[in-house]
Amino acid sequence: MNIKKYKKNLFYIFILFFSTIPNLISNWKSVIELFSKDESKNTFEKISIVIGSIFSDKFFYIILLSLILIFAIYLTIKNYLKTKEIRGVRVRLSNIIRRYNFHMILKIHSFHHVFTDVVDEIKDLGQGKPELLNTYGKKHLQKLLIEIQDAIQSGIGEYVSINVKLFTHTNGDDIKSKSQITSTELITFERRPSFLEIEKSRHNELERRKDEEIFKICQNFYSCHKKLSDWITELKETYTKKFSINPENKDDLKNNLFRLNSAFNYVLGSNSHYFISNDIEKDTENGYFFSNSNNYDKYYKSLAVFLINKPTNSGSDIVLNQPFGMLIIDCNKKHVFEELFISQLVGYYAHRLHEYFELFKKNI
Repeated sequence: MNIKKYKKNLFYIFILFFSTIPNLISNWKSVIELFSKDESKNTFEKISIVIGSIFSDKFFYIILLSLILIFAIYLTIKNYLKTKEIRGVRVRLSNIIRRYNFHMILKIHSFHHVFTDVVDEIKDLGQGKPELLNTYGKKHLQKLLIEIQDAIQSGIGEYVSINVKLFTHTNGDDIKSKSQITSTELITFERRPSFLEIEKSRHNELERRKDEEIFKICQNFYSCHKKLSDWITELKETYTKKFSINPENKDDLKNNLFRLNSAFNYVLGSNSHYFISNDIEKDTENGYFFSNSNNYDKYYKSLAVFLINKPTNSGSDIVLNQPFGMLIIDCNKKHVFEELFISQLVGYYAHRLHEYFELFKKNI
């Protein structure tokens, strides 16, 4: 179904509608005069005359027909968008109107300006200096995250939290094999909580998130040939055996319990290179998601995870493209991340962040 074919009809309907306005004004002037000046009739008789005038006026039926046609077109578009549901998330007409406007373009354009300024400042400090990552790197990253958070919130109409997690290899050599990925740790580098999360913490309704948790990547990379719930089961078994505290590995881990989030493992093996859940609780119950992070369900109900990586074709071996970490978006409401929109917008930002972290790599 092509929505564009309705544009011409909509144009004629609005012309027809507005052409009736002069006649309506004239009729309502008569109605006002009837109520204010004619004292020979009581209120009931006046109302009867007005109603009879309305239904005898052909312009009333033109307006009524116009409104019915507009409503019919609205329902048609709405039903069409329902066919575009992805993983049960409806594409909302209000969100389409919100994001495909000039304001949304300005958000992306603003990010480009900030990104350019940040890159110039880092180059002035000296490109290729990993030691600057934890100082100037964090400072300038906050500027970029502000822009990214603002754009996403404008697009979906909800508050979101955003954070960047980095592999420990970022200060050292590049990852060139899957075995190297599994020997690294994934830690939170910088976080920008949502406005709602900040307000709740101010009123002692919610504790601020702690970023001391260390996540591990298991060697069970997801394959599209596997059932997702079966893969999650395998992932948990591997994690329990290798990374959780038990009598066999207690000394090796030095009593430090590593965390597991299936989404972080999923994006390294899936063809789509990202993970989106619009109902974490339901996906957990169905075996599509697992995490043992502390109280994560108190902070978000929807989650989107993107690899900070170079642009890659779907299905390509992403670990050979030197990923730096992950860009993570979450929201305390369900069904907010429309995959078609979020995959493109946040995917773009994840690629730009890869360019950003490239600036801190050691010069070869």
